Amino acid sequence: MRILEAEGVTKNFGGVCANRDITFFIEEGEILGLIGPNGSGKTTLINCIGGNERPDKGSIKFEGRTIVGLRPYQICRLGISRTYQVVQPFAGMTVRENVVAGALFGRNPHQSMKTASRKAEEVLEMVHLQEKLEERAEDLTIVDLKRLELAKALVGEPKILLLDEVMAGLTPRETDDAMELTLKIRKSGITLFIVEHVMKAVMGISDRVMALHHGSLMATGTPQEIIKNERVIQAYLGEKFAKKMKRDKEDVP
Repeated sequence: MRILEAEGVTKNFGGVCANRDITFFIEEGEILGLIGPNGSGKTTLINCIGGNERPDKGSIKFEGRTIVGLRPYQICRLGISRTYQVVQPFAGMTVRENVVAGALFGRNPHQSMKTASRKAEEVLEMVHLQEKLEERAEDLTIVDLKRLELAKALVGEPKILLLDEVMAGLTPRETDDAMELTLKIRKSGITLFIVEHVMKAVMGISDRVMALHHGSLMATGTPQEIIKNERVIQAYLGEKFAKKMKRDKEDVP
């Protein structure tokens, strides 16, 4: 079943067209990756879905309901949560308090503080921050801040999670851990839409991949189809990456 559908989404900033006539869908339970060069319109598309920006044209439907024009908190309470490319912790608050705030902002805003705190602890254990419950968010490393950002989104009990470059800047080992966690989140029943530059990650865990270029949808397909697409290779991946992916696939017994 298609849980999210977008048709003809267009967003302009002055004379710059950040998104141009983008049409796509996300199946319930899948991981859809989104790639493209810097400035191709990836974050703008996420912002249009999450309500941070309103498309100039086009429609976006979640579970058959039009969400264009709704505010971010309204979209969140319907079941769409997101992370931000630049982490945004609540300064001066502890890790636990940050995630409790996320719980009260999500699909069940009227839950008790006790329930919200319990859910926060469960999610923080899932993202491996259970040992830092009472630390201030401003004292965390960048890796832990990314985990905190993810926990704030997860605790709202989303049906779709929009991830905006959560793996940027991670070491190879940290990237492997993040990939494993992402697959665990999908297994819990959450659909994922992932914006990512780390090709190992997006190609390794996505069911399908979309490629944007100059604000337009350049290609959609399986990871294998995308790495063979001549337009995507020329605009973004490069021959070296495509050949490496092909060799890696051939080496798998």
